[in-house]
Amino acid sequence: MKYKKFDVSYDPVITGINNGGAQLKLKENKSFISKEEKNKFNKYIDENLNNRDRVFLKTFKSINEEQISSIKYYPTRKKIKRTDFISYLPYEFGLNYIISEKAYDVIKMYKIPSLLNKINIGIEGWENDKFYLIGFPMIPDTEIDLKKSIFYDTQRNEKVNFKSYQDYNEINFNLVALNLFLLNKYHYDIINIQGKGMFFSEDLIYALKENNIIGFEIREIILEN
Repeated sequence: MKYKKFDVSYDPVITGINNGGAQLKLKENKSFISKEEKNKFNKYIDENLNNRDRVFLKTFKSINEEQISSIKYYPTRKKIKRTDFISYLPYEFGLNYIISEKAYDVIKMYKIPSLLNKINIGIEGWENDKFYLIGFPMIPDTEIDLKKSIFYDTQRNEKVNFKSYQDYNEINFNLVALNLFLLNKYHYDIINIQGKGMFFSEDLIYALKENNIIGFEIREIILEN
């Protein structure tokens, strides 16, 4: 199955943010219903940062949704546009986007990991709509099939592939993925790869477009799985 790189949009025409920044922000002293919920959320994020195995597919630890009843986010500008995929600050490890219920209703019809993060979100000024802060488990980059995958080395200005993870890791920061393969098959329509981002199946991308879901961009980076 083929996948394409999926990103939340930062296009000012789409988001209404002229400088290309995030649409929403967390306010530490206002976003949480209680200090207890705030502390539990921050503890989860800290634990992810201290032990990154917690965000990988096989060892994923999801946040206890019952402990976080809702989080309120605030527009970073007065005239942001309503979208279904929404950028937010600060970015939290183990969480990807804020998405509308409409977008989630499309996604959940496809094959997605059973363990994921989905937290109820309120947005100031958009009280009549339902949103979620969502996070998908990652596949570690050690599962990239380096012999098949093709990268562009920005320092050497050429396409490259690798025989070993050690060779790849030495210049990883100079690489742009062009065509990725994985060592193992994952039968999901959403695949999140460490350091390479989110990939959505072509079928799911088509469904999002057919349902007029907005706020995302598709890059011409191909994952074949």
